[in-house]
Order: sequence, then structure tokens, then C-alpha cells
Amino acid sequence: MKRNILSFATKILYILFMICTIIMLFIVYKDIDNNIATKFGMYYFYLTLFIVMYMLLTTILNLRKLGWIELKKEFWDLFLFLSYFFLRNVVLTIYLDI
Repeated sequence: MKRNILSFATKILYILFMICTIIMLFIVYKDIDNNIATKFGMYYFYLTLFIVMYMLLTTILNLRKLGWIELKKEFWDLFLFLSYFFLRNVVLTIYLDI
């Protein structure tokens, strides 16, 4: 039961974030500069910080449930993923002079 409530709350939070992102993109695109837009921008910033902290906390709590073998595999996959993008960036910078 608790898992379903958290899943529902997470979905609501992500939907709210997507709607706020669309509204914020509209505000920036139309260059709206008034008190309401500024307050909404601050609200959007705090919502973004909250979602990042929520995702980190959820990830850490889920990592605690994994065994050592699965944890090593996940870290190895992350290392390979980040190494690929780092090396790709180095190669593109050196050879294509971007």
C-alpha cells in the first residue's frame, strides 16, 4: 500500500514538473517580465531542486536494497557509460577542433 502511494505521488510530481516546464518555456520564449512570472520562476527553481533531492534520496534508498554483486555491476556500467562520453568528447575536441 505504501509503495502505491509513493508511486502515485511520484507520478503526480513528475506531471506537475512537466506542466511547469512547458509554462516556464512559454514565459521565457515570450519574454514575459512581470511579478507573476518572476514568482513562478522562483517556484519552478524550488520545484526543480526538490525533484533533484527527491531523486537522489530515492536512488540512495533503492541502492541500499541491492546486494553487493548488483551494486558492483551498476557502478561498473555507470563508469563505462561516463567513460564513453568523456572519451568521445576528447576525440571530438582533438580531431574535429570543436
